[in-house]
Amino acid sequence: MAGQDICARFHRVNPVTAQRCLKSDTVLAGQLSKGESYNIYKCENGLVDVAVPIIIGGEHVANLFTGQFFLEEPDKAFFLHQVEMFGFDRESYLHALSKTPIFAEGKVREIMDFLTRLAHLIGDMGLAHNKLLESEARFRLLINQAPDAILVYDVDLDRLVDCNLAAEKLFGFCRNELLATCLENLYLPDQLNEKSARQAIFEAFERTLGGEEVLFEQTIRNSLGKKLVCEVRLVHLPMANSRLVRCSYMDISERKRYETKLQLAANVFTYAHEGIIITDANGEIVDVNGAFTSITGYPREEVIGQNPRILKSGQHGPEFYDALWHDLTTKGHWYGEIWNRRKNGDVYAEMISISAILNSNGQAQNYVALFSDITLEKQHQRQLEHIAHYDALTGLPNRLLLSDRLDQVIARTQRHNSVVLR
Repeated sequence: MAGQDICARFHRVNPVTAQRCLKSDTVLAGQLSKGESYNIYKCENGLVDVAVPIIIGGEHVANLFTGQFFLEEPDKAFFLHQVEMFGFDRESYLHALSKTPIFAEGKVREIMDFLTRLAHLIGDMGLAHNKLLESEARFRLLINQAPDAILVYDVDLDRLVDCNLAAEKLFGFCRNELLATCLENLYLPDQLNEKSARQAIFEAFERTLGGEEVLFEQTIRNSLGKKLVCEVRLVHLPMANSRLVRCSYMDISERKRYETKLQLAANVFTYAHEGIIITDANGEIVDVNGAFTSITGYPREEVIGQNPRILKSGQHGPEFYDALWHDLTTKGHWYGEIWNRRKNGDVYAEMISISAILNSNGQAQNYVALFSDITLEKQHQRQLEHIAHYDALTGLPNRLLLSDRLDQVIARTQRHNSVVLR
């Protein structure tokens, strides 16, 4: 089962998380022993595992385990917590997490139905040779129900000899049209590193016929000219008198778009000149960027799990923070100036924007703050005010400051119905 990197390199290595994996195996096997056709279980490590029974002649002889994927977007905070709890290398762990596939629950159930029927078919074929024709017909049904597009290529005949319904849908051809199509016409030539499509395809076939399971990503073009990014898996189908290669295509276009967005977000987080703080709903810091460290002097590992109040300078009263949180809870954001304190004790001014990140229920699950150091700007502002209001030679207040102060006194007396005494 440990096929995904996140399980093979982390969950199956750490004693505590490995015990969770064992529990998942045990629970799945226990449910199947009760006669269930398949079982889906969410492991305590956060991933989904599935299993189907293999039954031959009415006897439950084995189980087929697979899984290690998500049914929905993973809770990144949960996996960051696992990094902290079990000491996983954060960058490698999150990279492995990003490579773990996400499948809709309906598609998972289609796959499980397919594997369940396939397991039954294996059992039937093992019982008697006289059921071969019936088993072949059932296999055709199962292939057509498979969610991935499947093409079968006969290398000796140099043509496609079989396909399933998912392939017809993916490529946009009916069965006869698809089987009459040259496989290289489905590929984009500018992806093949100056090789012809035919040369690249047959090199991959030779590797497959040599016993290698070939897996790669390829952009294909369907009958409407639409480009789709697919994960392609080539497997040799052992036949007595033919050299057949099964080509499975999984459309991962949406996943690639999501990965691109994730990478863009990661780059923005890493390379932004503004400091960035991400907290959970309770205000505990879950991540900061490099600019945060440059501005505050606090290294990332020192602030994870802390509250941003460690930066408080003491120059704002409780009413200031009450107003800030009132805006956050009612408007979902707050923007303004704050005086904070660096790790070395220096007080500095920052312009900060804080936003609440809401979950599907409209509740805050994270807070994100972006801030920049404006201490120099504040110093320049004070210098300009001093120049405007004090004589450069004597340092005494000038007429502009006197006029300003007089205007203030007059305004105050008018409010209180008093007079100014000379």
